Amino acid sequence: AGKEDRIRIVLNGVQIHCSDSAAIYARQQGKLILSLEPGSQNILSDGTAYVYDSADSDEPSAALYSKDDLTINGTGSLTVSGNCNDAITCKDHLVIVEGGFDIQSADDGVIGRDSLTVLGGDFTLDVQGDGFKTTNDTDSSKGWMNLTGGSFTITAGADGFQAETDLTISGGDYTLITGGGSVNSSSGSESDGMGGIWGHWQQSSETEEAPSAKGIKAASALTISGGSFSIDSSDDALHTNGVMTISDGCFIISSGDDGAHADTSLAISGGTFHISKSYEGIESADIALSGGDISITASDDGINVAGGNDSSALGGRPGQ
Repeated sequence: AGKEDRIRIVLNGVQIHCSDSAAIYARQQGKLILSLEPGSQNILSDGTAYVYDSADSDEPSAALYSKDDLTINGTGSLTVSGNCNDAITCKDHLVIVEGGFDIQSADDGVIGRDSLTVLGGDFTLDVQGDGFKTTNDTDSSKGWMNLTGGSFTITAGADGFQAETDLTISGGDYTLITGGGSVNSSSGSESDGMGGIWGHWQQSSETEEAPSAKGIKAASALTISGGSFSIDSSDDALHTNGVMTISDGCFIISSGDDGAHADTSLAISGGTFHISKSYEGIESADIALSGGDISITASDDGINVAGGNDSSALGGRPGQ
């Protein structure tokens, strides 16, 4: 296909397996539209090891892999097993309109490098890495994620949702378990004094990058204006390295670290929050609470705006 071509593939009751590469590999196109025929059940899977064209090649890296724009629509179902690495990867803009999805992967579930938009659908994910993520960290206008609807049940070894820049949520139902849940605390305050995998990381290498198993994470800004959230996370339940703004939503949170953490500022003007377990309930350098119904149980501070005497926000603890 040419670089500007618009390609459509309709899946209508197919089972595609490739033992040494992606089940579907869109090498070049303007946009690929993958349609799930109503009432159909479709299965994509790969093997545990890929054979590449050359020694320096690392593409494809998912059972469904597109190097250019990808849109998935239709009300049928799609089961994707990423046995080697990821399940679904798009190197440009990924849009999911609707459909039923059952996804398992050895690493990440769904990746849209430049952006990821979900308008609807029913998603069940069991992945070793991140559930949904964007990865473009070289262009500040890309790497964003927008979730307007859908039902999500995600069990992830790392983050449930992770956006490289902005993450915006305006609706949907979310049930997330990350990093084994809050029983596997990233604060290192569990009875073994190590914090499970987090304590192992702290003792294994000073140069190794800290793991992340947050419920919902955005590097630049996290904005939530609606939705229902049940989050059981070993790391922060809601996290951003920048600004967090919440105007509505229902949040049931059990966190092994902070319930909601923003490095720069955090504003809550509405919504219902029941944080049943946390190290610190709400934490940021600047906090504005102007509405909402908030209940917090914390082993340290309920609401923390300055780091605290124990310096927990000042360095050395994963997920700070």
